[in-house]
Amino acid sequence: MVCVIKIAIHGIWIQAIPAGMTSCVDTYALGGGSSSYLYPELGIFNLSVAGSHSDYGFSPLAAASFQRQLRWLNFSVSTRLVGKHYMQIGLQTDTLAPLAISSVSTGISFGPYGSLGFGYIQQNNQDKTDVNLASVSYNVSLGNIGALNLGYLRSLNGQPNDSLSLTFTTSLGERTSASLSGIDQQNSKLATLQVQQGIPRGNGMGYRVIASEGSSERFGAAVNLQNEVGLYNAEVAYVGGQPDIEAISAAAWP
Repeated sequence: MVCVIKIAIHGIWIQAIPAGMTSCVDTYALGGGSSSYLYPELGIFNLSVAGSHSDYGFSPLAAASFQRQLRWLNFSVSTRLVGKHYMQIGLQTDTLAPLAISSVSTGISFGPYGSLGFGYIQQNNQDKTDVNLASVSYNVSLGNIGALNLGYLRSLNGQPNDSLSLTFTTSLGERTSASLSGIDQQNSKLATLQVQQGIPRGNGMGYRVIASEGSSERFGAAVNLQNEVGLYNAEVAYVGGQPDIEAISAAAWP
């Protein structure tokens, strides 16, 4: 189980894994900050810096991204670099975070006839094979019924590995939505159902429930609670009947 205390004030955040919590898998601390700059003639630039401290010492993180949005075309590029022993929430303590993750994507809108998107991501790992993925997707609105997404993904590592996905999303209310998706990959088929409700603007609660069936079984649930004091999150996930993620976090408002 991962136990997290998080404080975020004006873009500066600190996360800590208290040593006194015996249910936590490790003891370490994270801290950092981020900032965004809007240039009307160009687009939006985002910069982030962070660092973690553990038994391995201090390890940094630096990230940058750029986004450009036009009426019929959008473009984005991002990159993230970390030190060898950067501790990342959500990873097992014996898993090393990727040294570098870079991506580029673009989308073209055809108005009521949908939109077409292209993407590429490269991930340089420390303890497993690197990832190089190229993707193409088509999205179209079905009016009040919902929306449909058709995606194609190809792995560019060694022998090509293709996958095809189809996702239907519909609204169940002002803040609630559901999606049903199917993925057909080499020697693997997976169907996933997800229902989620967003947090309201004021005080209130949101949740997310996801269940998958096929070549692998997964169940996950998350609850978010917001009030005058801050934001609280709890999450649990099981893969193949075994616990995979258990996390609790809290963020205080300035």
